[in-house]
Amino acid sequence: WHAGEKPLIPLLLLSLFQVHAIPRIDLNGQWKVASSNGSIETIGMVPGQIHMDLYRSQIIEDPYYRFNDIAYRWIALTDWTYSRSFDVSQEFLKTARLILVAEGLDTVCTISINGKALASTDNMFLRYTFDIKPHLRQGTNEISIAFLSAVEQALHRNQTYTPMPEDGIPPNCPPEAEQGFCHINMLRKEQSSFAWDWGPGFGTLGIWKPLYIEALDSAVIRDVMASMTPTNHSQWNVNITIYLDAVSRSSGILSASIPSLKDAVATTNVNLTAGETKISLSMIAIEPNLWMPVGYGTPHLYTLTVNLTSHDGEITSLKNVRIGFRSIELIQDPIEPQGATFYFKVNDIPIFIKGTNLIPADSFETRVTKKVIQQLLISSKESNINMIRVWGGGIYQQDYFYELADELGILIWQEFMFACAMYGIHPEFLRSVQLEIQHQLRRLQHHPSIVVWSGNNENEVAISKNWYGTNKDLDVYVDMYRELYFNTVMSNVTHLDTSRPFLTSSPSNGNETWENPIDQNPDSEFRGDVHWYYLRPDCWNLTKVPIPRFASEYGYQSFPSFETISKVSSSQDWNFNSTFMMHRQHLAGGNDDISNQMSYHLGVPDKGSSVQVYQDVLYIAQVTQATCVKMETEHYRRWRSYLDPTGRGKTMGTIYWQLNDIWQGASWSSIEYGGRWKVLQYYVKTMYHPILVSPVVENGILSLYGLNDMVTSVKEKLEISFWSFSLGKRGSQEISFQVPALSSHKIWQGDLSKVLSGAGCQDVSDCVVSLQVIDRRNQVVSENIFFPGNPKDAKMQDPNIEWKFEEMERSRIRVTLKCDAVAAYVWLDTNVPGRFDDNAFVMKPQIEKKIIFEAWEDFSIKEFASSFTVRSYYDIYYK
Repeated sequence: WHAGEKPLIPLLLLSLFQVHAIPRIDLNGQWKVASSNGSIETIGMVPGQIHMDLYRSQIIEDPYYRFNDIAYRWIALTDWTYSRSFDVSQEFLKTARLILVAEGLDTVCTISINGKALASTDNMFLRYTFDIKPHLRQGTNEISIAFLSAVEQALHRNQTYTPMPEDGIPPNCPPEAEQGFCHINMLRKEQSSFAWDWGPGFGTLGIWKPLYIEALDSAVIRDVMASMTPTNHSQWNVNITIYLDAVSRSSGILSASIPSLKDAVATTNVNLTAGETKISLSMIAIEPNLWMPVGYGTPHLYTLTVNLTSHDGEITSLKNVRIGFRSIELIQDPIEPQGATFYFKVNDIPIFIKGTNLIPADSFETRVTKKVIQQLLISSKESNINMIRVWGGGIYQQDYFYELADELGILIWQEFMFACAMYGIHPEFLRSVQLEIQHQLRRLQHHPSIVVWSGNNENEVAISKNWYGTNKDLDVYVDMYRELYFNTVMSNVTHLDTSRPFLTSSPSNGNETWENPIDQNPDSEFRGDVHWYYLRPDCWNLTKVPIPRFASEYGYQSFPSFETISKVSSSQDWNFNSTFMMHRQHLAGGNDDISNQMSYHLGVPDKGSSVQVYQDVLYIAQVTQATCVKMETEHYRRWRSYLDPTGRGKTMGTIYWQLNDIWQGASWSSIEYGGRWKVLQYYVKTMYHPILVSPVVENGILSLYGLNDMVTSVKEKLEISFWSFSLGKRGSQEISFQVPALSSHKIWQGDLSKVLSGAGCQDVSDCVVSLQVIDRRNQVVSENIFFPGNPKDAKMQDPNIEWKFEEMERSRIRVTLKCDAVAAYVWLDTNVPGRFDDNAFVMKPQIEKKIIFEAWEDFSIKEFASSFTVRSYYDIYYK
């Protein structure tokens, strides 16, 4: 049972009625799958996708191994048919309607029953329902679903689409470095399935979601939407919209209730006609516990029960959804001297968004288990992340993703699945999009975690900046954009859901875009959100970084750890400049960008065996990425309460790119494919800490800013300590500081060279600075580490790190470490799946560092100890 509920009451209510279970034939499980030319026939699984079926049958190897994404392109170019038999009883056939429900088909296919074509589909994001009773017979029946190659269909539609702008509907193909397929924008399919700059193109197909037959004699509740609006401090209006699918004319009683809230009940008599009917109900909820986001309280949830009851008391259909009571506003008020604010208010609290972007967790969605989702979302919460942006080039996530976000209090920025492309507007396409939007709204709207809808990813800025040469027919593309995102997407969203804000695109200038579909500068620092990347120049130089209202994309690349990438490579690949490493880099020049960033401040490792150098490069690339993202993020956080003379600032959100990986390759991720935390994920935990002191050097002046995301002011001590790599501790000082609630505030500044020399540091690279916030109980609240100079210029000593283990309860181990000299970027590792509570940290001589390791599964301390390793910057560059 979930927070806010009393479990006894719903059980008692249901015991008063007989609940009619809808008979069902489950079509999940084993099917036959065959290629169109008959050369391959094997067992397929539903839900599933063709590559996984071939892999399971040992017809192909691991699609992720080495260059197999290229070797297996023939799979995507082939048509495949899934088929199976199923039995239908005489009793089942007596039912008024027999509905085939396809929760998800990827993508272009024809469904046949007993050899007769029933219907064709071409939208991966739709739930399809078909009345198949006329096609069924008693006894054995056959169903087949013939999938056409999505790659070939995309090409065909591009060639036959009319009316076609003179230069087509760009981009025709992805950049060469992405090694992908062309014309994905012609299909309503996961856009990144044809490749992206962080992932492979497999051109998947298959029955990717459950498939079943329902036997209906009466109406069934398909979807429930619920909007909660506060009327005063203790009372909320609950407006419920119920979508029913009725077999024929019928009547009954439709009821909705929140069993754990007194008097939260609504009932009406209904007269239904055959087909779909929409019914609205409303009720009052008194003093519910609020759903609060990460860092601001408990995300209380309640079960909303909706049932349809016959006049003789039988519940003919019942549906439960979990809801939360929270208000959401996107504040875009005018601000002097120019522009407008852009921030989210949840339950009247202005929230500084500390977010991350989510891409599909696998090229083959059926491998994305609840465990995978748990690892990503729980890792996010543990790292102080309060928002996840579901990026528009992937998929609408499975139900469990949103359910878990609800439970954890993670806010969701939900985009519709359009990204980095122009799209057609022929009637069939727009109708399919309309049905897609309606289906996804009905499915997702009740989730309190979802706080904003967004129409697309980067399609407005693509036109504005002429990414694809659209200026030649600018009016045509602007009209197409308006028709798709304003007249279709936005029109349907705002018609169905007025309980949360809608953005036409990201980036955009917010509500100003409603008046002008294509702004001259959607990346304006004075309105809305921005996407900004600065991959090649030195990321420690913050003078070029924007000062926007909201940064919804930014980041730097790295590679996965050796432990992750070695699983899909061979020893001949273990060189940073190998063909394999170039193949896994889908951004043109990306490996050079990574090398350049390493060289500026840390240096590119080159000592030891070739395999050791390879492992060291992978690690230092991760340290570099983490440092770059952390510095940029803290830059945005420092500007929360300030405006510069031009009006830039009042930054209220950061959503770094990106949380996760789709495979083992170069990307901007903070968590590797398989769940291992990169260095960046550990740094996210610090950079998003609710109370932090953040340093910045400008023109030789060191300034310290207090960052406070709490709803109360902070009055603490700051201990500034200086640690020499060659001489140990050189000095420290304590200052008292205060930061108002929900703000950033400069608390100290000084001339950097004088501060360092006064502390006894030999030069700018000799010392590392520790900034510890100490509370009234003398406990460390947070610590931030500042390198005044380049670590590669420091004269480091051998830290001689020693450690010991202590087994704890609940699959945890405490590691206690000690060293003789300052140790930078200390990295703990083990083959046991799990994560440490801190990593890639700085150790101080003769001060014990205690780290907790939490395993994801059962293990022995012997297993942990046998694979446990420790290394630091000194080990990479000095030994």
